[in-house]
Amino acid sequence: MNKSAVLVFFVLFASYALVTSYSRQTSHPAMPPVLELTAVPSPPEPVQIGDLFDFSRCGYKQGLEPIPFVLAVITVRPGDGDDTDLIQQAIDTVSARAPDANGFRGAVLLAEGEFQVNRHLKISANGVVLRGSGNEETRILADGIDRRTLIRVEGAKPEEGASYTVASAALRAGDTQIELNNAMGLSVGDTVFIDRPASMPWIESLGMNNDTRGFSSKMINWQEGSRVVRWDRTITDVSGNVITLDNPVTTEMSAAMQTQPTVTAYTWQGRLELVGIENVCFVSNPDVETNPKDEEHAWICIQFWNVKDSWIRNVTAKKFVSSAVWFDHTVSQCTVEHSRFLDPVSEIGGRRRISFRNGGQLNLFE
Repeated sequence: MNKSAVLVFFVLFASYALVTSYSRQTSHPAMPPVLELTAVPSPPEPVQIGDLFDFSRCGYKQGLEPIPFVLAVITVRPGDGDDTDLIQQAIDTVSARAPDANGFRGAVLLAEGEFQVNRHLKISANGVVLRGSGNEETRILADGIDRRTLIRVEGAKPEEGASYTVASAALRAGDTQIELNNAMGLSVGDTVFIDRPASMPWIESLGMNNDTRGFSSKMINWQEGSRVVRWDRTITDVSGNVITLDNPVTTEMSAAMQTQPTVTAYTWQGRLELVGIENVCFVSNPDVETNPKDEEHAWICIQFWNVKDSWIRNVTAKKFVSSAVWFDHTVSQCTVEHSRFLDPVSEIGGRRRISFRNGGQLNLFE
């Protein structure tokens, strides 16, 4: 077969293939897509929710001052065996110093290395800082088999004074102004508690009284008066019987909820302030070889009670049962910065693996 015949054959074959392909594509053309139209419902009426909360004033010093660097006045190096007394003596020594003009007594500097703490450490004075030489360079090993808090920062309770009745129960979440029946005796700078007791209409609106699973605990089925929502605020203005607060209330109060909020002045001389814990890696020591879910070891790394304007930063907590940080409801305006909770060892259950527990208010975690 010569080249001309081959070329003719190829052209004829290609033409047949194209025609066949085209006929296959066009003999049963695809049905065009069906366009379905559905009615679009009208948008709902906007819900009136009041102003958004302004919590820009929270954390250490309400964010108005940076967390300070406090100079070290004593250095502690790891010893042989249990270092609990060694570190606690250093904390007590600094706690006994007179505070400087800014309220700080000084920092305890933990040198590089691993410290062993078989019991717990406690800070109970203003202006004391416990600082490591670095988050990786200084380690505190929480040894022992008791279920404890490793570091307790604890002040004294407040003293409550005169109580005032709120004139109107109609307060929106986010409000900063409250009208009282009589504001006589209150001044700018006074610290107050605003208390909102739990009424049955409020409990019923939340569905917290109809548990049918057989639980009798008051944590499941709330009772009237069993809970009080409390705000810790400072008065920034007094105009007649209207007081203005530094931060808003966070729960609505209305006549329909049948609750009567009150405002109570207080003093809190024993509340700790200007306390810091920073630059340390804390490690609990569970017996995971015997029990991978061992709970007979340290539960909480750092716990605050009755504390204000303090901080925790650059801290790592490993293998604890419950939390790196636990703030009680008496803690306010504290900052937790650049900190981690890693590798918890525990059962899976209540009060466990709560990395950062904030029971207080106006605290900042970042």
